[in-house]
Amino acid sequence: MKVNAEWKEKALVLHLGGSLTAQNSDGLVAQMKSYLKPDCRCCVLESAALQQLDSAGVGALVSCLNLAKQAGIPLVIAGLAGRPLQALQVAKADRFFTLRAGLEEALA
Repeated sequence: MKVNAEWKEKALVLHLGGSLTAQNSDGLVAQMKSYLKPDCRCCVLESAALQQLDSAGVGALVSCLNLAKQAGIPLVIAGLAGRPLQALQVAKADRFFTLRAGLEEALA
């Protein structure tokens, strides 16, 4: 899985690509922990390039959501579609997340 981080003012944007699976799901959580700052106002997981998501990946997204809640910031998933979105829906985890079509909408 590829994770590229950028800051859009005080919003942390993590661009996810490739596969978020059991082999690498811990890496996403660790990276999010390392990037969160006290002055962060929100976190966006930009997922348009995410191609595969398994149950461990869903668990990693839930862990990221919990990290954001502990930090008192909202977490938004942007651009999730296709099989990764279906995996989130099958796990019935989509109801816990704020999902947006694209990054601009997520940052609004």
